[in-house]
Amino acid sequence: METNQSVGPASTYASEAPTLVTSGTGDGLIAFLEYVQAKGYMAAPTSSALRTGCTKVLEAVPDLRSADLRNIDMDQRILQFRNKSKGKYADKTLDAYRKRFEQSVSMYCKWLVDDKDWLTVRSRRRSPSRQMA
Repeated sequence: METNQSVGPASTYASEAPTLVTSGTGDGLIAFLEYVQAKGYMAAPTSSALRTGCTKVLEAVPDLRSADLRNIDMDQRILQFRNKSKGKYADKTLDAYRKRFEQSVSMYCKWLVDDKDWLTVRSRRRSPSRQMA
């Protein structure tokens, strides 16, 4: 299998993708992560970690489950997640869930438009001056 092979909804694999996966919603995001794992495009531990982060955000901000993720204000939604989850998780855990959610949404949105680089999306890294020693 080629690394840059397209597997988005407009690709030859479209008929294999369930309707929920192509919905663009929070529920579709979870289905997408399960789908790409099942098809072998993502390792199970990676998919599981991303799904966990996404699930935690979707549990805290449930209207995202049916919202079109292509049109959300990510900063506002992450702020909602942080406010609703404060005290429930350590700050480092909240940050990990935020990163996983942002990375997953970015990958998903690229996949939905059949961007062949959907899998190369990485979360924003801290600048070297902000990294802990």
